[in-house]
Amino acid sequence: MDLETLANISKIASSIASVLLLGVSVTVGIFVYKWQREASKISSIQKLHDDLRFYNQLVLENDDLQDMEVKHHRWGTITKDEVKKMYYYFILFNVAYNSYEAENRGAINKLVYESQVNNVANTTYDEREFIKKHVFPRGYENGFRKTILSKWEIIDSTGTLPNV
Repeated sequence: MDLETLANISKIASSIASVLLLGVSVTVGIFVYKWQREASKISSIQKLHDDLRFYNQLVLENDDLQDMEVKHHRWGTITKDEVKKMYYYFILFNVAYNSYEAENRGAINKLVYESQVNNVANTTYDEREFIKKHVFPRGYENGFRKTILSKWEIIDSTGTLPNV
């Protein structure tokens, strides 16, 4: 091989290496961008749930906010004791909803998710009519509601859900 051929091979190899390096860099950049975007979404959801947890606890401890809820409740008549029950269920369902969101994003183990949601479905089963009327209309998305409703249907036929 002469010097000119080696120089040409070197240029070709250098070009190929540059293209490969560029491809790897772009791939890593896209991966990092998607990961950061997903982490930002999860962080935003967690912040929202922290705010909701704070507000739910505030209502449970504040007679004036409970009175306001009784007065402005749009899903039928509700008593102050039912307001307290409703906000207790908000706290309970928000924990299950966090698991639901995390499992949908592949952020937690399927068994952890199933255990959490089964526990909430078992715990809330006896109050399901109250929950359907007063809790679910207040901001739980259809996929989550359908999940809980399907769990309650299983309880209807089997008596309970397993602890995973």
